[in-house]
Amino acid sequence: MTTSHESNPVQPLAFYWHLLEQWWQVIVWCTVAAPIITAIVCLAIPRSYRAEADIKPLPSQNNAYESNNVLQQLYGGLGQTAADQSKEYIATMSSFSFTQLVLRHDPIVYAMLFSKAKAARFAAHPTLDSDWEAHLAIERNFSCYFDQTAGLLRLRYIAHNPRNAQRMLSILLADLIASVRERDIAGYSAQIKSLEARANQTSDQFLRADLYEIIAKRIEQLSTADASALVAFRMIEAPFVPPQVYEPQLLRYAAASFAIVPILMIAMLVLLERSRAFISEHSSAAQASHSNGLDKSPSALTASSTNTA
Repeated sequence: MTTSHESNPVQPLAFYWHLLEQWWQVIVWCTVAAPIITAIVCLAIPRSYRAEADIKPLPSQNNAYESNNVLQQLYGGLGQTAADQSKEYIATMSSFSFTQLVLRHDPIVYAMLFSKAKAARFAAHPTLDSDWEAHLAIERNFSCYFDQTAGLLRLRYIAHNPRNAQRMLSILLADLIASVRERDIAGYSAQIKSLEARANQTSDQFLRADLYEIIAKRIEQLSTADASALVAFRMIEAPFVPPQVYEPQLLRYAAASFAIVPILMIAMLVLLERSRAFISEHSSAAQASHSNGLDKSPSALTASSTNTA
């Protein structure tokens, strides 16, 4: 059996038109109110600024040993590409040990992360818990990623104060250089010890001479570790803060609410009306089936005739 709703394709359009006639005023008022409320909320939220910096990691010149044929056979090269360097820098700057390095070099970071009382307490008596809390605070506001297209490592830091955002990102970059320097010093020292041990063990005079030559170069590189850390990457864009507010973006959010609210309201109204119609339809069908069964069943008719007699 075909219902009138199924046979008439104009019926759904009439349903939607009738629905809009009933609720258009509410939809219009909500659409107008949505960007106003969004703007008020955005004005109440503290403004945030984002500091930005771009660096270009350079391929590592710190091979474990020189490209001497014998030494290559013994140890192999451990040079890194720019992409590998970027991954290492990202992992380093995301680590808890790097946060501890930052706090040890620049205790003023506490003041940029916490209230005055809390910062003074943490700076006076630093503990593992205070360092971890600072790490979480930095992780919430700091981000970095490697741009494959440009070959750049992009660093970002968000703070309510633009000056603090720029200063914090500068501190993180300076401590990244310090971390690279410490890594190079540890690497050179380990290499020197390993080379000395191998030179003392070998009986080959030529190999021993080559090893001592490499040791001399490593000692020289160890004395210039500061310079090697400075050339680990090239600064493309020094930390700076754009004048525009990063969050909240009032115009964008207001426009989005103006566009989304009427669509959501219409969808909710259609869903509500369809649900009501569905429930009403099934309730009516159930009542009709129940009443028909009582009226036409043989037992009901027999009972009715008996009662009449």
